[in-house]
Amino acid sequence: MSPMEGGTEEEDGSFFIGVPRRREGRRRQQCKCEAFGLSELPPQSTYVIWNEFCERFSFYGMKTLLALFFVRKLGMGETDATEALSLFIVACYVTPIFGAYLSDGHIGRFHTIMILSVVHLAGNALLAVFAGARGRTRLVGVAVSLALVALGTGGIKPCVSAFGGDQIYPPEPRLIQLFFSFFYFAINAGSLLSTLVTPTVKAEAGYSFAFALPAILMAIALLAIWKGRKTYRMVPPTGDVFTQTVRVIMSACSLRASGKAQSFSVAFKDCEKSYGRELVSDVRQLLVVLKLFLPAPIFWSLFDQQSSRWTFQASHMNCQLGSYKMQPEQMQSLNAFLILALIPLFERVIYPLASRLCGPKLALDPVYRMASGMLLGAASFLLAAIVQLHINNSEEGSVSVLWQIPQYVVMTSGEILFSITGLEFAFSQAPQTMKSAVQSAWLLTDAAGNLLTVVVLEAVSKMVGQFDEFLIFSSGCLVAMVLLLFLAREFDRDIHADTEDPGALEPTNSAGRQVVELRSKPTHGQPEVKADDGPELPNDHHNEPGGSTTISPLTGDIL
Repeated sequence: MSPMEGGTEEEDGSFFIGVPRRREGRRRQQCKCEAFGLSELPPQSTYVIWNEFCERFSFYGMKTLLALFFVRKLGMGETDATEALSLFIVACYVTPIFGAYLSDGHIGRFHTIMILSVVHLAGNALLAVFAGARGRTRLVGVAVSLALVALGTGGIKPCVSAFGGDQIYPPEPRLIQLFFSFFYFAINAGSLLSTLVTPTVKAEAGYSFAFALPAILMAIALLAIWKGRKTYRMVPPTGDVFTQTVRVIMSACSLRASGKAQSFSVAFKDCEKSYGRELVSDVRQLLVVLKLFLPAPIFWSLFDQQSSRWTFQASHMNCQLGSYKMQPEQMQSLNAFLILALIPLFERVIYPLASRLCGPKLALDPVYRMASGMLLGAASFLLAAIVQLHINNSEEGSVSVLWQIPQYVVMTSGEILFSITGLEFAFSQAPQTMKSAVQSAWLLTDAAGNLLTVVVLEAVSKMVGQFDEFLIFSSGCLVAMVLLLFLAREFDRDIHADTEDPGALEPTNSAGRQVVELRSKPTHGQPEVKADDGPELPNDHHNEPGGSTTISPLTGDIL
């Protein structure tokens, strides 16, 4: 629906469908949301949060069961099952490119979410049906089902968070912070509940019923996002950004290769004549940010093995806890539980302490946080190796599964430092016209990490045991951490060079990495952080969520 068909057009070209429901119109919803702290957000943004909760319940509830399902029902070995699950995750994190292409270039975020959510739901429903089939029918049916789930869940990934941020209009940094805090909470609450519930349903009723539960939650997710359809703020597609970006890069490379430009900086400057300064500036900023993503896959390679290698490790341990028989898959719920428990600890204790000891600029620097997360990821696999050594030297099923808790605590701490920071770093550093594209690129590092898992397992699994395999992955993560710190220096140099070049990037607050400092006056009991003063941004940057650097009140990370 266009503004002329009953919508309300805004100055920036976006429009509300129907009557815009801003903060002054929230009193009827306030009683419903006040207990949860949602009353400050526009009512339509809460539909997005509930959608994310249900969709994440659906996805993680299904994914939790897959590793042992592949082994016990499809007859795979543990290494083959790990590779199959890794390839499924690769598909889930490659398809965001398609989602960003649709949303940014053609049909907008809302319609992309609706269409691909239907695909997601179809995949879940078919998986529940084919899980009870036999022979080749089950194998083919499961493969088709997972392909649909991957297309659906991956396609909406770069759209949902950005669509929720679009609803904060006029954009207020504090409300954007609040939205992302609730959004990440919804992700982990859905993950926690699903990883506890679906293994129990599987144990009591079988895989078909267990896979049916995620399908039901996906239907509710679709209903939640559809319910707010008359109130959303719609940001029109910005055009085919991917094609334009590729053309700019190819033109710059051609100019450099032919010798017509002495450097890439000059080549990009020459491209402005054909493509315009704004697009070329955005492409240059995109390339600077993407270079910093290069070490990220190794962390995801380790992180996503919680649902495969660590689950298989738990299946060889004693899962009897008193009178309760725990399912091996349920250990994965520790990650979501610890996320919810540790985020306040990091925000209220660890980050303030680090600020006092190291200074706010160093403590809040996203790259150093990400490097610290990689260090903890490596440490978690070292702990997993120690547990594996204990298992190897003991009788089958005699080592308590509780020995896995330390590795989950360390890995989850690494996730807080690496994943949350990286996601918000990608959002804040993205050029305004490429928000979904940069989010897709960040998600693509997860796909690369799982592909790396497959490559490493193919190379070493037949030559070494599980203990040595854990050590190999741990060592690789340490190497990637060193590479990240090296690239951080290059990142600072590139940003500095670009801001000094009058024909290059505009020196916006979100371009630099070390630009945050604590204000002396706290807000709502939390230290407030602002970007250092810099040149005023163009009006369109002020009028879009994410156009300036802000700090999440829950995580303390840059948004």
